[in-house]
Amino acid sequence: MRQVLFRIPLDQTIVLAGKDVPIFGLGLLLGLWVALSVWWTIRHLRRFGADQDLQGQVIFEVIVAAIIWKLPTLMNEIRIFGYGAAMVTGFLIAAWLAAVRAKREGIEPSVIWDLAMTVLFSGVIGARMFWVLQNAGAIFQPGRKVQEMLFDVVNLPNGGLVLYGGVILGIVAYIIQCRRMKLSTLRMADILIASIFVGETFGRIGCFLNGCCYGDASAWSWPWAVQFPPGSPAFAAQVNAGIITTAAACSQPLLPTQLYSSANAVFLAMLTWFYYPYRTRHGEVLLVGWLLYPIARFCLEIVRDEPPGIFGTWMTIAQEISIGLFASGLVFAWYVSRQPRLERTITSDGASLVKSDAPGVGLGGAIAKPELFSSTK
Repeated sequence: MRQVLFRIPLDQTIVLAGKDVPIFGLGLLLGLWVALSVWWTIRHLRRFGADQDLQGQVIFEVIVAAIIWKLPTLMNEIRIFGYGAAMVTGFLIAAWLAAVRAKREGIEPSVIWDLAMTVLFSGVIGARMFWVLQNAGAIFQPGRKVQEMLFDVVNLPNGGLVLYGGVILGIVAYIIQCRRMKLSTLRMADILIASIFVGETFGRIGCFLNGCCYGDASAWSWPWAVQFPPGSPAFAAQVNAGIITTAAACSQPLLPTQLYSSANAVFLAMLTWFYYPYRTRHGEVLLVGWLLYPIARFCLEIVRDEPPGIFGTWMTIAQEISIGLFASGLVFAWYVSRQPRLERTITSDGASLVKSDAPGVGLGGAIAKPELFSSTK
């Protein structure tokens, strides 16, 4: 576990021409940013003139410059958290992979980045809301101050995100965005599903660094069991449960279920990525992930330390949702089977060209251009 990867002191200086020049504030970083901003602005003016994009660009440049200038007066250091770094890394790699696949399919990569930003923000909000709902009893205790409860709601390092909550709200935002952009939700989902699992791969590594989403405490004999230090959600949970005291050096050994989940996400990402060229209908790649993920998640929950579900069973909330998700996947399989088949031909250079028998709609979104039904390599 490493909640804070590293710290950047804001009072650092660098020696230039025999003088100590500050890096932050009125220093080297601000000077470099101003020079870069002037270059961006002149380049934009020469290429496009004084259009509306220039106004937004200048506003962005000024805001960043103001932040760099004021940072030393607001805090002493910048802390780079492992959880956040993993999330950002996962998002960038996932979006890049989806953009690569989209470009091969004749779709502008900018479409993917627009969808990715929409799904990212809505997914994070949904995942956090679900975690708050799951831990509502501990957060909204009688007698607690309102500001304390609100802080716990938004304090990501204390706890984390529940994937299913992100999936639910992310899907809603995704469908709305596809309708707005007049894109086929099925076709785009086939392109995006592997990237979603790539994002989870890094997200679960972030969970491990943060010390949340941990396994159960029946791991004393397992050589790969891990112990989390004071300050981690796992340590705090065991203190609250009376398993250890605040004087303990670390938590009891726990199964690293975060890494199990990450490995499972790697497998599903590779499976859906390599299955994509062999699909026969739009939605088939999404279907593979839709059916396999709840099975894996149900099994992983057996060794996770999670609260019981809401239906009075021995299962956790995630296991109950997994059953519903798998059942809905079977219904979706029937829906996909009724979609037009894709005509596949192999060109002289070995590229697989796919063409739909008829323009499809796919859950309410129509493809804007016929050529989007054809894929290149």
